[in-house]
Amino acid sequence: MKLEMAKAHFKYLALNIYFEEIEKTKFKDSRILPLLTALGNIYALKQLKDDSTVAFASGFLHPDALRNIRLGLDQLIQNIRP
Repeated sequence: MKLEMAKAHFKYLALNIYFEEIEKTKFKDSRILPLLTALGNIYALKQLKDDSTVAFASGFLHPDALRNIRLGLDQLIQNIRP
């Protein structure tokens, strides 16, 4: 259990660092930041979807949340496709 918590914490830290860095970066093309933000959101939702057992079992996430996570993932993916 401690190993899973440590892994989750490192993923959380990495994602926070990712978002902080892309926000600080001045991109020449204004379309880059929204794309990188969407990719970060896709990663976060995918991690939540793939490893949500404890969150659902504890009642932290409502049973309908998984459907909403999938819908959010689908919408984000559609938005970044050319």
